[in-house]
Amino acid sequence: MAIILNLVSLMEVFFHSIKCISKHVKFNQNYSNTACYGFDSFDGFGDLSDNDKHPFYENENFATSFHVVNKRVEKLLALEK
Repeated sequence: MAIILNLVSLMEVFFHSIKCISKHVKFNQNYSNTACYGFDSFDGFGDLSDNDKHPFYENENFATSFHVVNKRVEKLLALEK
């Protein structure tokens, strides 16, 4: 059985991590060298067996693009400067 995580929550954790790192730089300059990595194929869940399907976890409910995510990261980083 595949484990399907709430992708929206994972994205929020990613953005929250960037915010926390930005705030910690004020207290410890070592954080300024911290890199954050996010991985997403932007291709949806792929083929799932009937056993792994769930009515809410459909590709349409988590659709996004690299452009949308990148734009949000850039906006967040600009606010933190």
